[in-house]
Amino acid sequence: MRNLLSTIIRFFFKVNNKFVYFISRLKVFAYFEKTDNLTMSYDVEVKYFQNIQIGKNVKIGPRSTLGAMSPLTIGDDVTISKEVILETAGLDHLNFNERTHVSKPITVGKNVWIGARAIVLGGVSIGDYAIIAAGSVVTHNIPKGAIVAGVPARIISSINLPGECL
Repeated sequence: MRNLLSTIIRFFFKVNNKFVYFISRLKVFAYFEKTDNLTMSYDVEVKYFQNIQIGKNVKIGPRSTLGAMSPLTIGDDVTISKEVILETAGLDHLNFNERTHVSKPITVGKNVWIGARAIVLGGVSIGDYAIIAAGSVVTHNIPKGAIVAGVPARIISSINLPGECL
């Protein structure tokens, strides 16, 4: 009896993993048909997918959110870790009683790494080769090759880029 139960559980895990992978690939093809080598977890939340442009070789981790009321552009070779939020929209504090939203675009350059649970707010441009530390809240533009951390994110270091990257 125990072997039968073990066999049944292993079978459902195999089927479940294939089903989850299948759903993940369907979501990628449905939202982003023109992307090349995009890896996106099945549970990524995508809002306003028609405003999102994604480059080649992009990886988006589980439980991340791509909110694109305004354009959201992600460059080539970007890694977005788990539970990252890229949100172009926020509440309009000047018209708080009306609960209206304002939205500004986000641009993520090439070869950027965004750490787990980081938040990138609207109106931000992240330069090529930048690294956003886990848990950071990015409220201002980040220059090329910068390493940022904190709330709000501040430059803590920079990467020595080879000549061909400059």
